[in-house]
Amino acid sequence: MKYKNKLDITDADIAVLRCERNRIKELILSYKTIHSNVYTVLVVDISRDVPWPLYKHESFQLWESQITAFYISKNREYVMINRDGLSVMSLGSDGKRIIKSQSG
Repeated sequence: MKYKNKLDITDADIAVLRCERNRIKELILSYKTIHSNVYTVLVVDISRDVPWPLYKHESFQLWESQITAFYISKNREYVMINRDGLSVMSLGSDGKRIIKSQSG
């Protein structure tokens, strides 16, 4: 995969998912792009000869503000933390679940 826009990116994160039984290999890429103020999460099937995009999520994120993201393999969830709070994105085939803080 190749992007030719040559825009700066930052706050990038990469995770690899593997399931040996089904031979599924997926790559999760996330990054913030300058000028467009967009944070992108991209899931790509890398088990094929040619990588195939499976899922793309874009959300507003100011270039000047920091964002941190990571993948939790146990729940198949992608967690993003920025100054506005915490966002959780489910990448598995399971339905929604309720997330509560310590205070309820």
